[in-house]
Amino acid sequence: MNNFSHNYFGKDLEALTQNDLTDYFSTEKGESDKIEFKAYHQQYGNFNKNIEGVIRGICAFLNSNGGLLIWGAPLPKKQDDVNIFQGSLSPVTDLLDKDTLISKISDSISPLPVNINVKIIECNDHYAYIFEIQQSNYAPHQFKNTYWARLDGQTKPAPH
Repeated sequence: MNNFSHNYFGKDLEALTQNDLTDYFSTEKGESDKIEFKAYHQQYGNFNKNIEGVIRGICAFLNSNGGLLIWGAPLPKKQDDVNIFQGSLSPVTDLLDKDTLISKISDSISPLPVNINVKIIECNDHYAYIFEIQQSNYAPHQFKNTYWARLDGQTKPAPH
C-alpha cells in the first residue's frame, strides 16, 4: 500500500492536522496524477453537487495509480492555463461522519471500491476531508456510468 499522505505531508493520514494543511498551502501547489485539490464554494453548487466532483476524483484514482484528494483546498487561481492552489482553505460547511461518507462514496461507484481512507479535520466549525485512495485491483470503476482516470494532473473520462 502506498502512503500518499506521508509522501506529501511527511506523516500518516490519521496524524494530519489543520496546521499541516495550512502550512502545505502556504506555498503554490499544483495537481498531479497523485494529488488532486477540491475547493468547497457556492460557485460549485450545493454540498451534493460538490461531492460529485470528489467522488469522480476518487473513481479516477481507483482506476489509475491511487493518490490523495483534499476537499477543502484553497480556491484555484489560473496561472498559464494551470490551476494553482495557495492561501486560505475553503473548508466544507457540512460534517459527514466517516461511515456515512464512505457509504455515500461506495454506493456511487461500481464495482464496489475498497482501500479508500478518509481523515476529517475540523477547521473553525467547517471541515476538510482528506482521502487517501489506493489503486484498485478491481478496476475499472464507474461513477454515473462513466469511467474516470487521472491523466497529467486532471480527472478525465476514460474508455473502458
